Amino acid sequence: MAIFVLQKEDTSPTLTKKRSIRDRQRQLNISPPMKHDNSVASWNTLHRSASLNYKFYNVKQTYNPTETSSDITHLDPNELRDSNGTPLIDHYLHVTKGSLVQKISDMGDGMWYVKPINELVCGLVPASYLEEEKQLNCTLSAKPHAAKWNTSLIDLTPPTSPSTIVSKTFSKASYSRKTSLSIESPRSKQDSFLAVKLITKCEVESIELKDNRLEYTVRIQDSEGNTKVKHIYYSAFYKLHTKLMAGLKENMSLPNIPAPSSNYAQEKVDESTKLDRLQMFNTYLTYLIDVIYDIKSPLHLQDTFTNWVNDIEPSSANQQIKIKILFQGDYYALKCTKSEIDNLDKLHALLRSKIRALKDRTSLKMTAKLEGWYIVELTDEIMYRMILAKLNDIRRLAIDVSLVD
Repeated sequence: MAIFVLQKEDTSPTLTKKRSIRDRQRQLNISPPMKHDNSVASWNTLHRSASLNYKFYNVKQTYNPTETSSDITHLDPNELRDSNGTPLIDHYLHVTKGSLVQKISDMGDGMWYVKPINELVCGLVPASYLEEEKQLNCTLSAKPHAAKWNTSLIDLTPPTSPSTIVSKTFSKASYSRKTSLSIESPRSKQDSFLAVKLITKCEVESIELKDNRLEYTVRIQDSEGNTKVKHIYYSAFYKLHTKLMAGLKENMSLPNIPAPSSNYAQEKVDESTKLDRLQMFNTYLTYLIDVIYDIKSPLHLQDTFTNWVNDIEPSSANQQIKIKILFQGDYYALKCTKSEIDNLDKLHALLRSKIRALKDRTSLKMTAKLEGWYIVELTDEIMYRMILAKLNDIRRLAIDVSLVD
């Protein structure tokens, strides 16, 4: 569809021309006007303006201002000046298909002023080249979720109880079973850090300017006090957020992800700016962990978060699990993915589908065995999730099944 723009007016200082400039300035809705250098002060004004609601858009077609088709006529940047004659916008933006941008202002005539998430500049792009990222934008009005995971089983139970499946004594069940040792994961300890433990804290410790971008130092802590430190940019948070969004149930929501930072080239980031962003991200991460570890949340949200912490690609998390089932003296073997048994109801359904004698049974009593460690009466969803977490490393599960009268 052709995009028409206003023809360049006569440069004489007429009343009509002054009104045109004021109209353009009102369209920007930025005070003071944003200059091309994207200073800290101008970005903070833009970011904190309550009247602006910036949305994210995917680029559905590459836009190169120097190779634009004849159906797009550019705005004249010289029309857009403040009272001192300083250009408000002085260039158009080259964006590639599949990239993500954030809309800052509608300039009219089919042109939008946008900021790419992973670049350091802002500029004009035709609105027809953009498509709204609805999945991410739907979180902008979401209310934070504050449900808490009950960690009392982990903190208060003795070393020989079933809930110590996440403890350091897991590899050796007990002296009475001293020949039953868990098989060590083939992955390195660094890769599997926090892979089986409840992550209790994830917070931004510091923010520093690196290569004209803000680098976030994030410290992650598990239920045993072990920690890991990551040095990441905003894009890492965004990728995690979108992956979690894709796995949400229909009636669930995530807390708002903070808006991306601006270009700090040739500028020092003042301490107040760092503090503001640090507080925003720590609030976001606190609520995010609450959602992920809520007992009602899908288990794959924990997997997604754990993979992000350990820098593991999803392909390595989707390997098959071997299940060995003992029922009335007979053994059954099957393979499945973790998503197929990520709650007890799914496990029951799988067993009934594979064992003919269980087909019409609604109540089963199960004892789970993980490489020599027994969990009796597997009826608790929290306990079952701990077992599934351990399967990230072992990928083998033995289950004794009996009928409930």
